[in-house]
Amino acid sequence: MTDNINFKRIETDIKKDRVVLYMNGTPMFPRCCSSAMAVQFLDSYKVEYKSYNLMEEISLLDCLKAYTGRSVIPQLFISGKLIGIGEDLRELFVTGEVLKILERENITKVS
Repeated sequence: MTDNINFKRIETDIKKDRVVLYMNGTPMFPRCCSSAMAVQFLDSYKVEYKSYNLMEEISLLDCLKAYTGRSVIPQLFISGKLIGIGEDLRELFVTGEVLKILERENITKVS
């Protein structure tokens, strides 16, 4: 699996951008409740993040599932680490855990 071009792309994506959201749809038009919730929280934190629409990139979706061992979308990475997936992200956002991780990683609001 490590020689797969999409596997390498995921590794590059999560190293290049400090906050990465693999989601269904786009931030402007999320296509599931969990993706919409993740976008809403990230936008409220006013941090810069990169999103990838897995509905348009099915081969990337399959590879992401293999990469993380998780089949649930969305998947949020911060500083190259998988932070949470799907509905589990809601609790991490509501309890402030994601904000604590962002602060610990020195990821600040965009001006």
